[in-house]
Amino acid sequence: MGKQYKKKESRPDIVSKLVSIIVPVYKVEQYLKRCMDSVLNQTYKNIEVILVNDGSPDNCPALCDEYAKIDSRVRVIHKENGGLSSARNVALDIMKGDYVFFVDSDDWLALDTLEVLSEYLENDYDMISFQRTYLTEEKVVEKGDKNAKEMDVSQYIDESFLGRYDFFVTTKIFKAEVFNNARFLEGRNYEDLEIMHRLFLNMKKVVGLDYFLYYYWKGNEGAITNTITMKNIQDHYLSANEIYHASKKYLEDRGKDSSNIVAWYKVEMSQLYIDYLKSTDKDEELFAKIKSEIIKEKINFNRLLKQPRYIKYILYKAGLLGMVIRFKYLLK
Repeated sequence: MGKQYKKKESRPDIVSKLVSIIVPVYKVEQYLKRCMDSVLNQTYKNIEVILVNDGSPDNCPALCDEYAKIDSRVRVIHKENGGLSSARNVALDIMKGDYVFFVDSDDWLALDTLEVLSEYLENDYDMISFQRTYLTEEKVVEKGDKNAKEMDVSQYIDESFLGRYDFFVTTKIFKAEVFNNARFLEGRNYEDLEIMHRLFLNMKKVVGLDYFLYYYWKGNEGAITNTITMKNIQDHYLSANEIYHASKKYLEDRGKDSSNIVAWYKVEMSQLYIDYLKSTDKDEELFAKIKSEIIKEKINFNRLLKQPRYIKYILYKAGLLGMVIRFKYLLK
């Protein structure tokens, strides 16, 4: 069981940790100001911001340079377009921070996000996880309760597959050393899902918060993973399959129950099956693999919908879990 975290009293002799904020930029001219206003106006000031212009064809390169002129904490990298993973990797290679935080350039932060998290930076956690809110309009969002919970990696993995936490790197701050031998896989969508099982191997102590500190913009309907294409289905299948087997082995090697991982995998394969049927493209070999996983895992769709853990995960997949959790807080 994870223990409830108790905040340590602040010490004046402690120098605040430098947080590197990595922001890949590509065709987000209309959103970049909102993102950068939330980053540069953080109440926690010890940050470096690395803007990676990933060959954006609009006015984003000039906007990035302008931010570097007005704030010395901003560094800009201009590169040819290589995708989200490539942009993040380039920034990881030059970052100087004690911790690293990934922010997508069409999203934004609560202004006190880093201040809230700073009390945990002092305690040498490998990862600090929190929640994100899905928005289609800008508005004030109820943050909920922190409910900070210190735990080992095994428990965090189990609770993530149950749906309490997610696999997005944008809802986490990582100790820099976690990325010493890890980089995002370039050329694949669902890159967050793919890298997390490798990052788990570099962690020992993590803390999870129920606090909503990151605002995910769902108004950008053109986002890569919002579109059903055969490339997305294939990448989703590969990443889900890899994190499933790696995480299942991680828990079982440590004598832990892996039933929540199996439940999660059933939902993922079921979703991929549905996505494939909706897609206009076809790949019979891939479809055969998906069907094989469904048969192997004995997925029963009627029983699936009667299980609370599946309902919770489906809400999470639909972006509604945060709404349910916040509603629970409002009823207290």
